[in-house]
Amino acid sequence: QLMPEKGGVDGAIRQNYHMPDYTYFYTIPELNFELIAMDWNVNQIDRIGGRGTCQDCGAEKLLQKCGSNDALRASLQSVKAASSELMRRRSSLAASRNVAIINHYPDEFIGNVDLRQMYLDGMPAEKRESTNVFHFFGHTHVQECRGGDAKGRCVKFLTGGSGGCCSQRDTPGGFVALSFDAQGSQTDECFAPDSRCTVWTYAASPANTHEKAEICKRTKDDPRCPGYLPADLPVLDSDTTSTSATKSLS
Repeated sequence: QLMPEKGGVDGAIRQNYHMPDYTYFYTIPELNFELIAMDWNVNQIDRIGGRGTCQDCGAEKLLQKCGSNDALRASLQSVKAASSELMRRRSSLAASRNVAIINHYPDEFIGNVDLRQMYLDGMPAEKRESTNVFHFFGHTHVQECRGGDAKGRCVKFLTGGSGGCCSQRDTPGGFVALSFDAQGSQTDECFAPDSRCTVWTYAASPANTHEKAEICKRTKDDPRCPGYLPADLPVLDSDTTSTSATKSLS
């Protein structure tokens, strides 16, 4: 899912898509804003590619590239270590008044670790009150506030509801829009249940041959595709998942 300039797919069609690395930080000094991108995906190594590295599970080519499951795990573990070190350094500096942390998985998929709280714990105590720290994550395909602060604002945003994946039961869908108020503080301009950015019902439209081919080339989440994997299959937690459990789903 890297941007095309970094080896990602789709070329010019993603010219406005920005993801330069697995873990990184990006600042906008004029807004006193910092984005921190985290990658702890090793905690869900058995779900890479959808169902893991077994045959036709989604990540078998990744396994071929790495050579072994041990090498794959080591690589992902190194990314997690780099991500954690990035968080430690940025939080110790606490250089921006507005901070947005993004990662793929909700807390329960990464050992119940709260990455927002990790940032707060690592920053100087005297800056905590004046710093706005938001946390955005997805994977679960709905829109939901997962936690607020003492001021009653949502600060933990489950925002996996865009794209129409993977079941018509996965509602509400939508997106979150971030803006800045007159005092220069980040705020969620639009989030569920606001109807401007929330969809409560949807249905898959019939796909023409070209559209279906493009969809099915990249996913098994669409019921129109061969090898469709229903969304209500059991969710695996890597803290308890064994190799045998992965094989049982192959």
